Amino acid sequence: MLDVSDRLLVLVLAAALEAWVAYPDVAFRAIGHPVSWIGALIARLDQTLNRPGWPDAVRRGAGVLTVALLLIVAVVAGATLDGLAAAIRPVGLVVTVIAVAVLIAAGSLDRHVRAVADALDRDGLAGGRRAVS
Repeated sequence: MLDVSDRLLVLVLAAALEAWVAYPDVAFRAIGHPVSWIGALIARLDQTLNRPGWPDAVRRGAGVLTVALLLIVAVVAGATLDGLAAAIRPVGLVVTVIAVAVLIAAGSLDRHVRAVADALDRDGLAGGRRAVS
């Protein structure tokens, strides 16, 4: 497990890396992004567990199950990364910095939000929808 000073170092380096490189579009096209993976998981769980004909109580329970599954996935991923970082120091710190930079994704988010805003300005709602999809 990383100590507090290591975690702060990881955060600072990851923020700098993300500001410098952002999440490359080529990587997104090739493998997606963790946020898109989570979105796909949510969509799949929603499709499977949120049936319009089911009683509200069952649907609420399915929603709670969905949140629990998402939390489990996040905790397992985080614990795995933390264990990896501790096991293969200092390479593990580099892997952690890259992973955290990917998850910050502020530069990529800014690019995508600007693209949608430009499309909305240029082509209205239809353009904004095209830019999102």
